[in-house]
Amino acid sequence: MLRFTHRFIFTENCDKSCPHCFNADTRAGRQLDADRFISWMRLNKDFLKDCRLKIMGGEPTLHPDFVEICYYLKKKVPPFQRFLQTTGYKWHDYKLVIKHTFGPRVMFND
Repeated sequence: MLRFTHRFIFTENCDKSCPHCFNADTRAGRQLDADRFISWMRLNKDFLKDCRLKIMGGEPTLHPDFVEICYYLKKKVPPFQRFLQTTGYKWHDYKLVIKHTFGPRVMFND
């Protein structure tokens, strides 16, 4: 049973400016470096066994290393632990990568 949800904000960049978004006033364009994320994942692998990993942003598909991050997650994290929160902005560009990485565990912001 997964007891926790760990949220990773990969980028503050987004295609929308939703007034309810916690990120709405901080569009500095900061991004989580993919190598730093992977290193953090390796260091915390025991802690992460009980977690849902929710990839979010801004809009995570705007991260330049989105595909690399998805491949890492697919290889190292069980499917039932991987979640994506997206606006669907780049859905057509990444549809297969998203489907193979997150399956039905995709939440769309509207």
